[in-house]
Amino acid sequence: MDELILFYYCTWFIYIVVYFFMQPSLISKGLLMFILIYICLSPYFIMIGSLYVSLSFCLLLISVSVLFGLSYIKMDVLFVTFICMISYVGLLLWEKLAPVLVFIPSQFWIAIIIVFIVRFLLRSFTNQVIVTVIGLSWGQLMYELILIDYGLETLIGNYEYMNYLAATIICLFITERVVQLFKKVIYGRKIQMYINN
Repeated sequence: MDELILFYYCTWFIYIVVYFFMQPSLISKGLLMFILIYICLSPYFIMIGSLYVSLSFCLLLISVSVLFGLSYIKMDVLFVTFICMISYVGLLLWEKLAPVLVFIPSQFWIAIIIVFIVRFLLRSFTNQVIVTVIGLSWGQLMYELILIDYGLETLIGNYEYMNYLAATIICLFITERVVQLFKKVIYGRKIQMYINN
């Protein structure tokens, strides 16, 4: 139940950030509509063989894959996506096998590590968001398939994954705003020093 409440808080927070902080455009309207559809589809699952797959996970995986395929793909962006995917799978498996960081919720430290990797390797904020979403989506699919192979899981795209994704995107937004604020402060000081001289 806590996972469900956290999911709704995080996704509505992302909706509010997009609504109030993005410039009104066709992209922002489409993103707002996508978030609403994503929230509406989150409680529904389809059965494929003996596995249950979340409809919102299918929608997200197909959407970001099409978006990634239609965009101009450079090898460095593809490489960062692969690093993000493998890092996410490795962190989840490490948490499953050796949960030594039980005093810190995994949504926070996994989100911080993924954001650090993506921000360190990519400059454009749009690329950072796209790479994060597609890396975590394909990483979650890989992680679930590993667990299914060992007979530990029958559900793909649960609320835990949705919380990881939402926390990582929120962390990306926060770090981007902090970086922009620092740039404004430093730029303002440089202008002030130039005027004084």
